[in-house]
Amino acid sequence: MNTEPAQDTIRQGTVMLREMKNDGSYLHFEGMTWPNPDDPAERGWRLIHGAPTRADVYWAVSCIEAYRQLVTDPGRVRDKRVAAIRFRAAAGVTPEGTKP
Repeated sequence: MNTEPAQDTIRQGTVMLREMKNDGSYLHFEGMTWPNPDDPAERGWRLIHGAPTRADVYWAVSCIEAYRQLVTDPGRVRDKRVAAIRFRAAAGVTPEGTKP
């Protein structure tokens, strides 16, 4: 049995997770990962008109999933999460949870 494709997928997933944690496109708190609302608008342009990278596609998918989650959350939970996202984005907290 050839396990090389499965191991390649695991390697790619590990690299993507590392990119998600270090490139500033995401906010991490309470064991969750949310797209950073302050991510540059160039990403949207690349998705529509340019040549999006794999990281761009993952970021877009995370936005869709974040929207789905916020719409289905009860009001109190949603408000708490939105407040946490706004706080971390405004405070300039890095993906690791510390200020630069």
